[in-house]
Amino acid sequence: VPPHINNSSSKFEVGDDNKIYMGLSAVRGCGKATNQILEERNRRGPFANFVDFCQRLPSVNKNEKVGLVKAGAFSWDTTLTDRNKMDNIEIINKLVRKKTKKIDGSKIPVVQILMNCFIDGNEFTDIQKQENEREVLSSFITGHPAAIYQRLSPFLERGDTKIVCPSSLQECTIGESILVIGMIDTIKKKATIRGKNPGTPYISMTLSDNEVTILINIWYPLCNDMEKFLTEKQIVMLQCVTKKDRYREDFLSLGVDTGIMLTNGIPIQGVFANSGEDPSILVENIGGLVEGITIIGERKYASIRGGKIAVLPNILEKAIEKNPTSRYLISMDSLQ
Repeated sequence: VPPHINNSSSKFEVGDDNKIYMGLSAVRGCGKATNQILEERNRRGPFANFVDFCQRLPSVNKNEKVGLVKAGAFSWDTTLTDRNKMDNIEIINKLVRKKTKKIDGSKIPVVQILMNCFIDGNEFTDIQKQENEREVLSSFITGHPAAIYQRLSPFLERGDTKIVCPSSLQECTIGESILVIGMIDTIKKKATIRGKNPGTPYISMTLSDNEVTILINIWYPLCNDMEKFLTEKQIVMLQCVTKKDRYREDFLSLGVDTGIMLTNGIPIQGVFANSGEDPSILVENIGGLVEGITIIGERKYASIRGGKIAVLPNILEKAIEKNPTSRYLISMDSLQ
């Protein structure tokens, strides 16, 4: 589990609740502060909340406190949301030098003053929490962004096309048309060595969910259309056809037809129908209504063609009744 300001040591350790906590030193940029935190905790006991931590350890700088909050080290403290903790660090630092402050001759507890001064904000969504973890812990701990779509499979599967994540790919059969959703871990531009046209460019990338990482090659000329859009840590949805792997028995390879880029943290809402429209029309329609989604490449005879878009989730049921063959892409934020 993520680091805990009262239960974690410097390195991985099993807590009294039998959970394995990440060490505080695993938080990016907090290596020097770890010893101070452990010494203060051993000397004066656990921290009551985030404000108490700031009062007792003013020497821990803002960046270190932000890193600890993003890592989830204070998520147990419900006096403030993690977003409020992070957004109000400067206000807290100014007031925590004293436990009480005189106002009109009366001593008022600092916490009470803080509650009236805070910049209020909604709690981080699950997607934002996962991105925070990746930023400061270099990995996803509480969940994987791509895994959210697994819960949508019954709604997204239409006709012969179904949604899969990397961990469920091997359950498919040869010749199936599928939509694979995952996060790009690595991506490289390469060139073929053998074959009819040596030196032909292609993209080699790894795609993952919270369990499995798979290798996908995107061949010429589709790779040229997709190259400028694909980056590491990007969520993508690839329209593919499963094929028998020529090198590994009992494994499947993927022939990529279409790529759709999904931007993390931005609401993505839309209904995609097999209308036969040109893909460029689909991009224009989406761009006018929703930010964060782009068709990044499509083969000439790809099975996904254009479409029309509508806002979800209010019309979802009506849309399904009206066009049962439509494919749906639902906002990640609506799943929180």
